[in-house]
Amino acid sequence: DAYKNIRKSGIAAINLDEGDELGWVRLTTGNSILLVAIKMGKCVSFDEEQARLIGRTARGVRAIKFKFDDDCVVGADALSDDKYVLTVTENGLGKLSPASDYPIHSRATYGQKNFDCDKYDDAVVNVQSVSQDNDLMIITSSGMMVRIPLDGITPHGRASKGVKIMNLAENDKI
Repeated sequence: DAYKNIRKSGIAAINLDEGDELGWVRLTTGNSILLVAIKMGKCVSFDEEQARLIGRTARGVRAIKFKFDDDCVVGADALSDDKYVLTVTENGLGKLSPASDYPIHSRATYGQKNFDCDKYDDAVVNVQSVSQDNDLMIITSSGMMVRIPLDGITPHGRASKGVKIMNLAENDKI
C-alpha cells in the first residue's frame, strides 16, 4: 500500500546515507532465504523474517558487517534449493555452488567464506542466484564482452576457488 499512489514526481522509497547507493531491488515472497555477499569474499544467508517490516523511508536493517572500510555489497538475492549461487571475481574466476551449500545464519554477522580473496589476490564483483540453463554475460573494464552458458561451468563447493571463466588482458578487470 505504501507504493500504491505514486505521483508523477515520484515518492521517496528509502533514505540513504551519504556515499551509499541502492544497487538491487528484488521481489520476495516474505518467507524467502536472502543471500547478501561482499567484495572481500564473505556472504550471509538469513531468513527474510529477520528483516522486519519498517516504514517506506527508513534506512533498513543491517544484513552483513564489514571488516574493512573499502568493502561493499556486491550481490543480494533470494535463494531456493533448485538454484545455484554464481560468484564472479574481478580477475576472471567464477564458480557455481549449490544453494544448499549456504547454511542459514543470523543477519548482521561477518558472514561465512564464499571466496578466499586474500589467497588469490582477487575481489568478488558479483554474486547472484541462477539456474544452470541461464547464460552469463561479462563485460571487462576495457569493453571486452563474453557470453557463457552456465551449464558449461561445473558446480563447486561454497569455499572453492572456482574456474577461469574469462581470460583477461594485462591490467584488465571484470
